[in-house]
Formats: sequence, C-alpha cells, structure tokens
Amino acid sequence: PRIDEGRRVVKARDFVRFARRINLRGSAASVLLLLHLSATLFETIAVVTLLPVIQYIEVDGDTASLISDSRLWQWLHRISEFLSVPLGLETLLLLCFVCILIRQALFYWRMVYGAKLQESLMRRVRVDGFSEYLTANHAYHDSVPVGDIVNALTVETRRAVLTVLAPIELINYVVMLVVYTALLFNLASVLTLVSLAILAIVLLPIRRFMTQSTSVGRMAAEANKEMATFLTQRLRSPRLVRLCGLEAVETRDMADLTQAQRDSMVHSGVLAARTSVAIEPAVVAAAFVFLYIAVAGFDIAFSTIGLFLIVLLRMVPIVRTIVTLRQSMLSTLGSLEMVDTRLDEMEAAREQDIGTETFSRLTDAIRLENVTYRYPGSNRPALDRIDLEIPCGKLFALVGPSGSGKSTLVDLLPRLREPQKGLVLFDGRPAQEFSLKSLRRAIAYAPQIPQLFNVSVADHIRYGKETATTEEVEEAAQLAGAMEFIERLSRGYDTQLGE
Repeated sequence: PRIDEGRRVVKARDFVRFARRINLRGSAASVLLLLHLSATLFETIAVVTLLPVIQYIEVDGDTASLISDSRLWQWLHRISEFLSVPLGLETLLLLCFVCILIRQALFYWRMVYGAKLQESLMRRVRVDGFSEYLTANHAYHDSVPVGDIVNALTVETRRAVLTVLAPIELINYVVMLVVYTALLFNLASVLTLVSLAILAIVLLPIRRFMTQSTSVGRMAAEANKEMATFLTQRLRSPRLVRLCGLEAVETRDMADLTQAQRDSMVHSGVLAARTSVAIEPAVVAAAFVFLYIAVAGFDIAFSTIGLFLIVLLRMVPIVRTIVTLRQSMLSTLGSLEMVDTRLDEMEAAREQDIGTETFSRLTDAIRLENVTYRYPGSNRPALDRIDLEIPCGKLFALVGPSGSGKSTLVDLLPRLREPQKGLVLFDGRPAQEFSLKSLRRAIAYAPQIPQLFNVSVADHIRYGKETATTEEVEEAAQLAGAMEFIERLSRGYDTQLGE
C-alpha cells in the first residue's frame, strides 16, 4: 500500500486530552508507573549485585582487600554489620535472588493492575460512546453508517486505549535505559561513549520505519472501518442479496475489503520485524567492540568487563522494547484519532433539550405551521411549507407515495428532527417548550418495519417501561391483539424472539 507521510503529527497534548476524556486519572497512571519503576529498581539492584559476586570469586573470598579498595564493598560491609549477617558468597547470592523475587512480584502486580485499568478504560469509552450515539440527533444517525460506530467502539477502542497507556510503559523503559547507561558510564565512561555511538549509527535507519508506521496504522484503521461498515450492511440484508443473485459479487467485495485489512496489517508487521531485527545486532556489535577495545587497549579488570557485558546485553530487550513500544504507538495512532473524532462528532451532534415544561396529554390538536425540512446535502426539501392540523381524539392518516415526506413529518412530532422553518405546536404551544423525555413518553410509536431485539416477548413489550408488571404486559398484549399467538409460542411470554 502507498504510504502517506504528509499528515499531521500527533503531539503529547493529544494523548493527554484523550486520557482526560476517558477519565484516566493521574493517580491510576502514577500507580502503574510506580509499579514499573519499583520493579526496575529491584532489577537494577540484582544486576549491580553481580559485580561483588564476580569480584568475590575473583579474589578467592578475600573480603578485607575488597572492602579496603571499593566503596561498594564498604557499603555492603556496613549493611552486613547492621543486620548481623556474614558478608560472603551465600549472602550476596541470596541478596541477588531476593531482589529478583521482589522484582517478579512487582511485575506481577503491575500486569494485573494494568490489565484491570486497561479493561476499565475500554469499558468507559464504549459505554460513553454508546450513550453519546443514542443522544445524538437524527441527522448524525442518517450520515454515519452503523458499521463505523461498531468498529470505533470495538476494534479501534482497544487499540486507542493501548496507545494512551503505552507512554507509561515507555517512560519506565526509558528510565531503565538511563539507569543502565549511568551504570555503564560508572564502569567505563570512554568505552560507554564508543558503544553508544555505534548503537546510534546502527539504529539511525529505524527512524524511517517509525514514520511509515504512523501512516500504515491510519490505513489499517480506515480499512477496519470500511470492512465493518460493509459487513454490518450486508448481514442485515441476506434475503435481498440472495434474491438478486449477488452472493458472488458481495463475497468478492468482502474479499477485497479484507485484503486491504490484510495488506495494512502485514505492512505494519513487516515494519515491526525490520525494527526488531535491526536492534539486537546493533547492541551486540557495541558489546563486541567494547570487548575488543577493553582487552586490547585498556587495563580493565575482568569483573568490570563481565558486568559491563551483562548490563549491555541486558539492554538489548530494553532497547528493543522501547523501539517496539514507540512503533506500536505510532501504528495505532490512527485508531486513537478515529475514536477521538467519533466522540467529538457525537458530542457536537447531541440533541438540544431546551424544554422545561412537562407534556402530559393532548387536549386540542397538533398543528404544523409553515413547516419546512430539508435533509443535509439534499437540493430539495422533504417538507415544504406544510400547514396541517391533527385533531385530538380522532384517527388521522397521511397518505402519499414513497418519498413524499410522511415519515419525515412523523419524525417532527417527537422532535427526532427539527424543522428549519415553521413551528410544530401541541395545543398551541411549540414542541420545544416541552422536555424531550416527557414529550416522547406521551407518544406511542409503531414503525413500518418491525424492529426486534433478541430478547423475550415480555421484555420487548416492556421496552420503554422497565417497571411494567406482568399484569400490565399481558394487558398490553391483549389490547394489541397479540395475546392469542403469544400463548401459542413454546414458552409464551418467555420465548426468545430473535432478531
């Protein structure tokens, strides 16, 4: 796929803004980071403890000479005296092992806490997004395919939350890298500079992979959206597809859309593989150069060389993780942008409920005065200067061909749509004076196309009044003439309807 590298750069404030939107509290982020850093601290102690172990073996257990020549050993000696513990190989190995155990415990707590935080944030985005969609106006529902919303609140939400949490983990590994680099400088500053220079030169080409990852990630998010929209629409209409004999055509289109998904994800995987493959040889090359220079040109103790190599090789997964995390963040930025944009759009399209009066019942008539409504993007109005009176207590029918505006006019009554011109009056009062909740509660609606949920018969009858009793449900069924066929169902009112 063609890579678009000209789009805007996402900055740190975009992450912060989205984190606030999904209610990622500073305290939760701090706890997660603290667990990361605490595990790093004990891992560093365990690695540093290897130096006195190697030195102890090197001098054949002559701790007196080590204490006299090394501040580290003097520090260890004071601790051993304070704890009344002999300073020997067993103690040093035990200290190293205890630090590793503590590090593993902290690592476990961090994983558990991180998993809970991640799932909680995803739940919040999905619930908030669903709520925003339901309260958005009808114009928004007309313009945005349901598949887009489904994709944004499922696949893209997970990727977006992972993107927001990634900087916390990234900070931890950067701190680890800084700590280990400082340790290397303490052991051999000149050789550390040489090793870092080699590392930087070898890793320089990776920057291009990073730039491409952002574009590929946006392409993947777009491909996911297109596929979800197509799939949602076609799964709603299998009868139409089959009657038109278009199974092969629709299958071909589905194959094309999933191919686009596949191409973008494979491209992302290729970039990740190139990055991962380039890192380890770079660090190993730096280690080999250090080893050669240390042996050939510097008089460095074996224990120092050994620990330097251990730390340098320990930095391999750290550097790899930093680069991988960075690349992962860039590849999922498209998802973050998509979810953020969707939430912004739904919030901007929220219905305006400015009514303060409670509507109870109609006593006179509903009147439309000079009402005009035009759909967004349409050249012709669906309703043009309509004047109409619907008297109370009488059956009233609107008759006309398909597309003449019957459904549009009905949508104006419960304020699912707002006219661009004119007024809708209930007993002489504009509909906007009444709260949406009270107005819609007073209006019963039977759609021309049945809209069924996969729930029981009783649940569907109760929909709109959750507190309805069994007696009220049965009374409603009898009034609607549905009692007879409901009782013939296998489980009566408990029968699952299916979509």
